[in-house]
Amino acid sequence: MGEGRPGFALFSAIFHKGGAMKRLLFFGLMFILLLLRPFPQCYAVQEPVDIDVAVEIKHGGTAVLTAQEGSPMPDRSRLAVPAGKTDAFHFSFSAVGCYSYTVKNQPDGSARQFDDRVYNLNIYVTEEEGRLCTSVVVYLDEGGKYDSGSDCRLVFTNSALSGVEQPKTGDDNRLNRYLSAAILASAGLFCQSVLYLTGIVRQRKRRQ
Repeated sequence: MGEGRPGFALFSAIFHKGGAMKRLLFFGLMFILLLLRPFPQCYAVQEPVDIDVAVEIKHGGTAVLTAQEGSPMPDRSRLAVPAGKTDAFHFSFSAVGCYSYTVKNQPDGSARQFDDRVYNLNIYVTEEEGRLCTSVVVYLDEGGKYDSGSDCRLVFTNSALSGVEQPKTGDDNRLNRYLSAAILASAGLFCQSVLYLTGIVRQRKRRQ
């Protein structure tokens, strides 16, 4: 069996009739051919990791994000956040690295004051036990680390819209004076009424 096969005949001839040197060369050649044979390569595919960076703007406004070179953009680069609401930049990362961004508060041209602070975000993507993990460190542009909290929230504080009247200290003091004068006048009228009624009662007693 197998004697009609060319490969088997060659192996049989080398193994039985060849010397030790020929057999060594033959097996060496076979080993080299096995090393050169292409094997399928398998790589572990990691799931992307997602993270949200929340933004809150007191009295409403617009937050604008800028990515540094090599940092992927989130789903949106601009957030219009209404007063009393919160929105978020949504990031998705598929590779280990450090990704940097800046977030600013954009004025809208209205006659009010806008928070001019600038947040610098460093998002670190690391691999732990075969999966990607993220951590966020935030610095203020003027220096110092910013505590964004466990939910990673950036807060801007704008002044109220000009169409919304705010109470003024001078008006409050004027109103208090008016109220005090009215109370004193009412008290004076009450005292006069009591004295008048007391006089009438005395006159009636004398006539009796």
